[in-house]
Amino acid sequence: MSFDVVQFGSVLRLIEAALGRTPKWGGSLNNKGHLYDFAWIREGMDFWWQNTELKSRKVALPAFICPIVPRVLEKNGLEPVFGDVSLDDFHLNKVPSNAGAVIVNHTLGMPFDVKKIGEFKGLIVEDVAHGWGAKLNGKWIGTDGDAAFFSFYKQVANGHGGLLWSRNEMDTSELRQAKFPWLKSLVFSRGVGAALNLWRRQTGLAGGEIPELNEPRRCSKMGNKLFARSFSTLEEEVEGRQKVTKWYLEKMDEKFVIPQQGPKGAEPSYFRFNLRLKPELASKRDEVLLKLRRKGVFADRLWSNAPAKGFPNAELLAKSVINLPIKSTYSKKDVDKLFNIFYECF
Repeated sequence: MSFDVVQFGSVLRLIEAALGRTPKWGGSLNNKGHLYDFAWIREGMDFWWQNTELKSRKVALPAFICPIVPRVLEKNGLEPVFGDVSLDDFHLNKVPSNAGAVIVNHTLGMPFDVKKIGEFKGLIVEDVAHGWGAKLNGKWIGTDGDAAFFSFYKQVANGHGGLLWSRNEMDTSELRQAKFPWLKSLVFSRGVGAALNLWRRQTGLAGGEIPELNEPRRCSKMGNKLFARSFSTLEEEVEGRQKVTKWYLEKMDEKFVIPQQGPKGAEPSYFRFNLRLKPELASKRDEVLLKLRRKGVFADRLWSNAPAKGFPNAELLAKSVINLPIKSTYSKKDVDKLFNIFYECF
């Protein structure tokens, strides 16, 4: 059994997608707004802010967030206004009333209750990068605001791609189409990936580099095909992970860890199983991740490079969050093995 946060595809799947048709997908997203694909989520964000008018140039967002998000805002002449987050669900605590927009993050796949914002007068943007299949009170997240951003590759094996859901119609006809990253997809196919893991076990942790911002491009045809072919089974995979989660929760040892918690009625995507180390153990986080890697368990530390300075809870999360691999195919025996390895690293 592989314990890895990376989604490995297969060469056969690439060939089938290249030769096959693109199935229809999107479900209720199509009924409530307009869908536009992009090479990367950040390019979709860039395009939306370029083409959206705000009453104020201030945009509220959580200080525990992917650092590319405020960079996109600044590129478009907007002022990020950070706020601290909850240590329970990792979500934004408070929205300033003078902001022209707010980015609500369904953090690491945990639904954010948009109703918490109250009578906010600005635009509401949902970051659903890790949240395909997540629900709140039985309803899919991502259509409660004015726009939302989803990923084509964070929850399924795909080379690239992002989706903009917009309540208003937009014109993307002048955007050029990106090329599909064939080499990357072949490297992260299962056969090659097994050999790659032998090397990964000996390497250090990724440095958290922030990618360059290109001008917005459409997703490649191949990227669209791969995601469309995965979409029909994505909800089933999420439901499977939600069932496996009960075994993870049984393994929570309060001497070491605290799991991410959600609002009432939340059904997370479990893109990863997210927890944080107890504050007194936070300094050991990277050491634990390296020990896991040496033992063949590839976990993550999103977002260790968050723009969290000056916000105590966000700073603590950036230093202490661990994202463990979780898959619908894991058995209770697999979960027991994973956590035996995990606790051996302390």
